Amino acid sequence: MSEAPPSFRRGKVSSAGLLGILVVILTLSGCGIVKEKESAAEPSKSKRSVLHPESAIERTREISSSALDMSGVKGKVSPAGPIVRTDGQHKGNYYVHHAWSVGGVPPTEIKEGMERLRRELPKEGWSIEKYGRANSKARQMQLEAFHDGQKYLMQVEALIRSERGTDGGEPGNSREDLLSFTVMSPSYKFPEGADPHDE
Repeated sequence: MSEAPPSFRRGKVSSAGLLGILVVILTLSGCGIVKEKESAAEPSKSKRSVLHPESAIERTREISSSALDMSGVKGKVSPAGPIVRTDGQHKGNYYVHHAWSVGGVPPTEIKEGMERLRRELPKEGWSIEKYGRANSKARQMQLEAFHDGQKYLMQVEALIRSERGTDGGEPGNSREDLLSFTVMSPSYKFPEGADPHDE
């Protein structure tokens, strides 16, 4: 099923804008929230880069790997890989979404990983758009960043069971503490012959 893609722009993102545009997507473990930016900030169709989906997937995988390295968390990484999503509003366009997590480590390591990301991401061209408690009942720590050069969006959330007030046994909750990542590419145009919807 096709969906409208995320949109990207330079500068700060308002909290109200983020709340209005996000599609809630669960990581493989069933946790994590991803927000998609408003379509008004999306570049015009003619300005979107032409890129083969395989190249976009590899670029997204590299960004996720770099984020894990910057976090310094040495745990078990979920097997979920990047996926291509087509733009239901603009035929011929797509974006790449990668929701994954790392766990199997104490909560202190997850918290330290979040703090390291806050310090290290700006050194690699990321602008920190948000660093603080999520606007949810659990109030988990959340980081949102935007890469000005590559136009990627990243959201990271520290999913600590003891801070959620649950043992993780409820539906939709992870059974372990996790550092949850969502990495999203800008909208690209399929090169000729690569669009799966071409007849």
